[in-house]
Amino acid sequence: CTQLSDIVQEKVLDVETRVCSEGDHFSTRSTIGILLRGTMIDNCVLGGPAYNSGLLVHGDVILAIDGVQVTASNVTELLVGSDKPGTPVTLNIAKNGNKGAVKEVLLKRMATENIADRRRMFELFNALKDRAAVAKDAVVGAKVDDVIRLWTDMLIADGDHDAAIVENVTRMQARSLAALQELQGSLLKLSGQ
Repeated sequence: CTQLSDIVQEKVLDVETRVCSEGDHFSTRSTIGILLRGTMIDNCVLGGPAYNSGLLVHGDVILAIDGVQVTASNVTELLVGSDKPGTPVTLNIAKNGNKGAVKEVLLKRMATENIADRRRMFELFNALKDRAAVAKDAVVGAKVDDVIRLWTDMLIADGDHDAAIVENVTRMQARSLAALQELQGSLLKLSGQ
């Protein structure tokens, strides 16, 4: 009975329900998950602090970071800041580039590797958009934007699916534990203890 209990504990009840991904090595340890064109937000990486905040969108322009005025040449350095996951960063944003509608957004940097694969995909999409812009091919640029939207929708659906699996596994683990405890009680009664 103890051996069976140990096996169930190890193989069913102690199974972790997290999704792991190992991405490329990046030059920074932390990120807020945005891709820029100059100081304008081009995309927010799904799962990153910027995306999860729901406060930043394509077309927003970063005016200041932690009180320091932003330029295209210093924006990356200011975003990296102390480069420690969990540290705060305050952005002053012109919504859709409208400097009359300035909004302050407080985010916490996260570990880059947590969204490394997604960030890399966005970088590749942006490289395609850059090539389309250089070639003055608006059709390809629009197609890349369509692909990004479809890919993002797919990631959201995958996240919902993963959450449902985690919920099901957690429920199964709880039922297994209850059944195991009931079985142990029955075996103890049978053995007369």
